[in-house]
Amino acid sequence: MELGGSSQPAFTGEPDPVRPPPAQHVVVVASGKGGVGKSTVSLNLALALAERANAVGLLDADVYAPDIPVMVNLTRRQHTKGWLIYRNPGLGMHRNPRSRKPALDPVERFGLKVMSAGFLLGEDQALSLPASSAYFILNQLAGHVDWGQLDYLIVDLPPGTADVQQHVVSLLQPSGALIVVTPQDLAHLDAKKVIAM
Repeated sequence: MELGGSSQPAFTGEPDPVRPPPAQHVVVVASGKGGVGKSTVSLNLALALAERANAVGLLDADVYAPDIPVMVNLTRRQHTKGWLIYRNPGLGMHRNPRSRKPALDPVERFGLKVMSAGFLLGEDQALSLPASSAYFILNQLAGHVDWGQLDYLIVDLPPGTADVQQHVVSLLQPSGALIVVTPQDLAHLDAKKVIAM
């Protein structure tokens, strides 16, 4: 299935300073290394929770290499020509400032509400931004999505322990974490670094 839509996301800005968490339980899925199956675990955890009659959101926080859209068979071939990553908060941060409705709608798939930079970029389009600019995108994907009432928000973090991962953790204040590793010694060593984060 191919996603259409405009060539630019609808709205941007920083999250409201007192915005409550998007779900009753926020669970981050992390790894020290890439390619260990973290996105697969994230998607399957979200599906298992939804199967038990929970309202579940899945946030693909890997803005540089989002895999969740492909895993749920949703692609966007059209490249985004620009992404407005900041808007003066005085101008409002919602579609309609009177209703305070967040600007982005999640994609509903397999009983999940899913949001990913991969829905806003072309499937083969690279996102070349420094971490400081990626913060704004993460703020949008986490704080300006109309998640509705969620029991769980599963967050698929990018691999590693850099600024982007730390920003997502501080932004969403998770209630739990799942660390994905493979049997190799180096994968375990890197997983320990993630736990220390």
